[in-house]
Amino acid sequence: MKACYLLICFVLILESKGVKPPKDRLAFAEVIVPIMEEKCHSCHSEAKDKGKGGLWMDTFENMLIGGDSQDGEEFRTLVPGNSKNSYMIEVIALPKDDDMHMPPPKKTQMESHEIKLMTWWVDKLPEGKILMDQTLAQMGAPEEILVAAAMLASPEERKEMEAAQKTAQLQKLAKRDALQSTLATLKQEMTFKTSLNFVSQDSSDLEFTAVSLREKLTDEMFLKIAPVSGALSSLKLGATSVTDNALKTELPKMTRLKKLDLSQTQIGDKTLETIGDLGGLEWLNLWGTQVTDSGLMKLKDLSKLRKIYLWQSQVTKKGAAALKKELPDLEVIF
Repeated sequence: MKACYLLICFVLILESKGVKPPKDRLAFAEVIVPIMEEKCHSCHSEAKDKGKGGLWMDTFENMLIGGDSQDGEEFRTLVPGNSKNSYMIEVIALPKDDDMHMPPPKKTQMESHEIKLMTWWVDKLPEGKILMDQTLAQMGAPEEILVAAAMLASPEERKEMEAAQKTAQLQKLAKRDALQSTLATLKQEMTFKTSLNFVSQDSSDLEFTAVSLREKLTDEMFLKIAPVSGALSSLKLGATSVTDNALKTELPKMTRLKKLDLSQTQIGDKTLETIGDLGGLEWLNLWGTQVTDSGLMKLKDLSKLRKIYLWQSQVTKKGAAALKKELPDLEVIF
C-alpha cells in the first residue's frame, strides 16, 4: 500500500515535469546503465580503458564475459536470471566494511534502491547472450521496483545534466584559453617561468609554487602575479620573503584558492584576517609563522578548511583547541 502511494506521488510529480514515467523506461538503457555509469564505469569501462580485475562493465556483452576470477559459474560477473550467482550483485550487497565490497570505500556508494533495481533486473533476465531491452512494464516490474526507478534521474533529466556538464566544460576551456596569453607573458620572467602552471591539462585553475625561489621571492616580485590571481587554486610561498602587506593586496583576489602554504614566512595575524575571507580554502600551512591564538580565530568561518599546520608558530594548544571547537571537521597538526 505504501509503495502504491509513493508511486502515485512520483508519477504525478514526473508528469508535471513532462518526463517519461518509470514504467515506460527501458530497463537496461535507461535504468541500469545510468546507475553503472555513475558507480562502476570509473574502474570498469572499456571506453575509458579501465578494467580493474580484467573486468569491463560498460556493455551487456562485456558483463557476460566476466573478469580475471572466472574459475567457475559462481565467479561469473553476470548470470542472467540468477542474481545470487552474479558476482556484480554479490559485491555491491556486501557490508561496506567488507574488503570485497564494491564500489571501493572512496568511491560513490550504491544506494539501497539502486541495489534493489540491479538485483531485480538480473533475476528477470532470460538466459542467453543477446539482450532484448524492454521497458519496466514489459518486464512486469512490481510497484516497489517502479518506485525505486522513480528515485533515479529520468532520461530527460539526465540529458539536461549532461548538457549542463558539457556547457561547464566548455566554459572551463574558454577560461583556460583566455589565460593562455597572460600566462605566457608572465612566464617570460624567471620568477614565473617554471613556478606558475595550470593544475592539470584540462583545468583552468593555476598553481604557483615558489619552492625554487624561497627567500629570493620578495613582495615586489610576488605582486606581479596580479593578472592571474583570480585563477589560482594553489599558492605555495613557503620560506619566501613575502610579507603581510603583499598578501593583503593579492589574497582577496584569489577566490578560487583551496591550498595555501605560508610556512617559514614572517607573516602574522594581519594576514589571517584576509585568509578568513577565503571561503573555499581547504588546506593551510602556517608552520613556523608569527600567527597567534587571537589571529587564529579569524579562521573560524572557513567551513571547508580540513587541515591546518601550526607547529613552531606562536599558537598555543589552547588556541588550536578553540579553533577545533569551531571547526569540528578540521585536522590540526600541532
